[in-house]
Amino acid sequence: MTDLYTKAVKARVYRTGAEMTRQGSAELSKGQHTLYVHGLSASSDTDTARIYSFEGISCTDLRFVSLYDDDGEDAEVKELSDRIAALEKLIEAKELQTELWKTNGDFSSRTAQPVSEVQEYIEKLAGRLEGINSEILAAQKEIKELNKKLEKRNEKLSVPVMAADVTVPEDGLYTFELRYFEHAAQWRSVYEIHTDGEGRLEMYLKGNITQNTGEDWKYVDLSLLTGSPALAGTVPELPALFLDIRQPVDTRRNYMGAGAMMKSAMADTAAFEACEEAPVMAMGAAAPTARMSMKQASVSQDETSTEYALPGKRDVLKGGRGTVAELQTYDIPAEFRMISVPKMEQSAYLVAAVKPEDLPITEAAEPAIYYKGVYSGRIWLDPDLTKDEIEITLGRQERVHISRKETVHKTSTTLLSGQKVVEYGYETAVTNGFEKPVTVVVKDQVPVSENKDISVDVLELSGAEQDKENGLLSWKVELEPAQTKTLKLAYKVSRPKDKNIEEHHRTV
Repeated sequence: MTDLYTKAVKARVYRTGAEMTRQGSAELSKGQHTLYVHGLSASSDTDTARIYSFEGISCTDLRFVSLYDDDGEDAEVKELSDRIAALEKLIEAKELQTELWKTNGDFSSRTAQPVSEVQEYIEKLAGRLEGINSEILAAQKEIKELNKKLEKRNEKLSVPVMAADVTVPEDGLYTFELRYFEHAAQWRSVYEIHTDGEGRLEMYLKGNITQNTGEDWKYVDLSLLTGSPALAGTVPELPALFLDIRQPVDTRRNYMGAGAMMKSAMADTAAFEACEEAPVMAMGAAAPTARMSMKQASVSQDETSTEYALPGKRDVLKGGRGTVAELQTYDIPAEFRMISVPKMEQSAYLVAAVKPEDLPITEAAEPAIYYKGVYSGRIWLDPDLTKDEIEITLGRQERVHISRKETVHKTSTTLLSGQKVVEYGYETAVTNGFEKPVTVVVKDQVPVSENKDISVDVLELSGAEQDKENGLLSWKVELEPAQTKTLKLAYKVSRPKDKNIEEHHRTV
């Protein structure tokens, strides 16, 4: 029997799992040998394990063997376990001895004891107890070290070992290759969007590779594949669709559910707004202005997946947060605009409008946004191809100042018609704090009546474009440096004086 220890040299990592290649060499004499091939992990798929030889050596048998003795016990595990048990008994005896020394040191009930003996016992007691405590601490330390060795030995015994019968034509050093599928490895896409607010967006695709095979992959060839062997693909079966009359439901329970959903949505909104706050760069030394990038992967595609072959050799350590590799960069055409919705928030945002077909993603993602090299948060990006464009929020524009205030709110009653009329008026001031002209799109709304007894009459719009179907308003405000423009909005709502109005919002 000859042990063949292998090292990981190549990994083709899927979304879940990896094709592993390991290599090892053994000095063999002419004739037949049984190789014990080491390197598989506890999470490897043993059914896929195969061994190859560069010299074309034939293999007559492949099988998996146990490293335990014939009686199912490992000699090293037994030796370690016996030593740990002996030390635990030693600690137990020393603790009992400590209690006896302390008990014998109580002379309160022994009046006939000579004073000199009592004094000698008391003087020596502290030293004796200290010596016993040192022995206990030493035993506990040894147990801790032995448990680590025992854990490593059990881990080694738990991994499969493949035996291969090979015949070599002459004496020499022979190199073998072990290939198999590994379950405890994966990678995920990481996206970044970089922009300076002009021209085009740059989207970076990165891969975060993690593995928990129990060993570090050192200096290996890495490639990432977008497919997954576990999801190789079975044509889905379409089940039959049946219709029936819906049974009545408890409307109170539905109302409670809606309230819970509203609270959840409000919490999500608050969390999103919190993460949008951009960190402030510390004052002092000038920051580097050029982004340091890594060499990107070479890309190849077939009918079912895309493969990113990473340049050079990489390390992927077991556990941890993974290894990040830069895969590809995309230039995305974009139209930049500033948008403000002062009724909801008196701020202006820089937005990049892109066509969904120009995005290099096919499913929803959460890219990090970097505006002029500064991290400004993450956004949820869904490449919905049914939309004409997708607006990507890049961050607040602190130098555009927005102020919205209510100027009119008065109620009157028409006695003859029995109508109550409420008039509303608002003013929104937009100021350009930049040293260049800017255009700000300001959005607001007037309510839309869904009941013939309620009428909404617009009194002033300051030239806004109005979507009468949903009441949304839009101004395109062009501002010179330091210029301020004021937008006025006024409308009145009429309703029967004995009726109350219920407001509800609906996404359009």
